[in-house]
Amino acid sequence: MDPFPYLARTKNHGHMKLLKYLLLISVLIGSPAVLTSCKKGCKKDPCKNGGTCVDGTCNCPNGFEGETCDTEVRGKFYGTYNGLIDCTVGPDLSAGLVIRAGSSGATSIVIDDGSAPINCTLSGNSFTVNSGQGITGSGQFNGNTLNWNYVFSGTSCNFTGTK
Repeated sequence: MDPFPYLARTKNHGHMKLLKYLLLISVLIGSPAVLTSCKKGCKKDPCKNGGTCVDGTCNCPNGFEGETCDTEVRGKFYGTYNGLIDCTVGPDLSAGLVIRAGSSGATSIVIDDGSAPINCTLSGNSFTVNSGQGITGSGQFNGNTLNWNYVFSGTSCNFTGTK
């Protein structure tokens, strides 16, 4: 028989308390919410190109999309769009405009008509001209269609073409 039964119960109770705390700490350390900045669904640093993970989803910066922000938005607009240029002065003209990557980052595109490339900034499906060549305007991609309204040397024009 234990001569100090109260002391034995106190020691065991203290060990149980310590064991509970150690178990709680090990659960917290192993929790994904503690190891990463995101909740369920995000692995360590899953978002690319400056994207941030929030509640298991990557929030992509302008110019990128996809589950991990690894796809440039502008790539889906590349190609030749054939259509008509309709200006307030002169006859309608057939034209083929080439959309390609610009050199100023993931939101930069170029409209190339074969003469002088026109630099533009893309935001979603829309773009604005920032060429500095006396051309102003904006446009939008809708599926395989390009609509572009612009002013060149005081003349308003519209291009509508398909890829």
